[in-house]
Amino acid sequence: MWRSLFSCLSALSVTDHVDASCLDAVDGGWAVNKSELIDAITERLGDKKAAGAAVEAVVDTITRAVKKGTGELEGVAYEEMTYEGYGPSGVALVIEVLTDNKNRTAGDVRAILLTHAHIDHLGSAIWFASEHGTPVYCHPEEVGHAKREYLEQVSVADIALRVWRPRWAVWTVHVVRSGGLIRDGIPTTQPLTAEVAAGLPGHPSPIFSPGHTNGHCSYLVDGVLASGDALITGHPLLRRSGPQLLPEIFSFSQEDCIRSLSALALLETDILAPGHGALWRGPIREATDAATALAEGHG
Repeated sequence: MWRSLFSCLSALSVTDHVDASCLDAVDGGWAVNKSELIDAITERLGDKKAAGAAVEAVVDTITRAVKKGTGELEGVAYEEMTYEGYGPSGVALVIEVLTDNKNRTAGDVRAILLTHAHIDHLGSAIWFASEHGTPVYCHPEEVGHAKREYLEQVSVADIALRVWRPRWAVWTVHVVRSGGLIRDGIPTTQPLTAEVAAGLPGHPSPIFSPGHTNGHCSYLVDGVLASGDALITGHPLLRRSGPQLLPEIFSFSQEDCIRSLSALALLETDILAPGHGALWRGPIREATDAATALAEGHG
């Protein structure tokens, strides 16, 4: 919770003047010492009234979100739902969700953030952008790739050289049937700026993590690291599960991939949501160390 509060206050550029002493333990939980927090922010803003308003807004928002998530907020009830449908090339989808509003529609999506512009991470964004005009953002270095001004991915020839292997043969058939050869892009893709990120739900923090593509970017959202393909935990072509990199053939620069792991290791998070594989829990440095060791042949 402290991390969430700190993230919200960072938009005010006051976090250098705020520390965990502004939180009080209450029955094993937490409570904000508003008085100390207001005093700390006043030192930065020079306006106690403005500081008070900022603290009230942030704390009320976070408190409401916590109560909503734990079911304490009156009038809010979560429902489990299952959606069935078909994706490109007739691929069947069964999606289980937990929601407090089953009437939400595609038009309610505020924006889509791309980690990179490979088709397996781009497909639904193409539809949202074309059908609903949903804004799509990515790192500035990846915008041209998303617009398909160029294509930065493994070649068909490189895959053809490996289809004699059973795993590669099965995976290749799946990719082709799922529309993996589509070359569509999103002409309206925009670079994600600090101002745009601050206005989005969860206030995502972009973490530039090039290597898989030249403009690959991971995101830290509400304490969860969405790593895209900079760090994964599984893939049909891999024999083992757990934190690792994709096979080198899929990356623009393996050296940059390993370097990006060092950058991700500095983050304070213990929940990893990768682009491929299962959710992973634990100190992020443990995940990046494991992936680095495998990539360098020590695992």
